[in-house]
Amino acid sequence: MLGLPVSGFGTARFGDLDIALPVAIEEIAPRGVAACDPRLGDEATGERAVAWLADAIAQLILYLCRQP
Repeated sequence: MLGLPVSGFGTARFGDLDIALPVAIEEIAPRGVAACDPRLGDEATGERAVAWLADAIAQLILYLCRQP
C-alpha cells in the first residue's frame, strides 16, 4: 500500500509507526477491531504519545509529499 509494507489489519508500516489506511474494514469486521481502557493512561503518558505521534506524522507527511 503506497509502497509501504503491510503491517497488520488495514495498516502499513512507516518507520516505527503503523498507519491505518482506508480499507473496507466494516465488511471484514462489522463489530470493530480495536478497544482500549483509558483508565490505564495518565498525563505524562499522553504527553509522550502526542510528541511521538506528532514527529511520526510529520515524517509521514514528508514521505507522502514526495510520492508521485
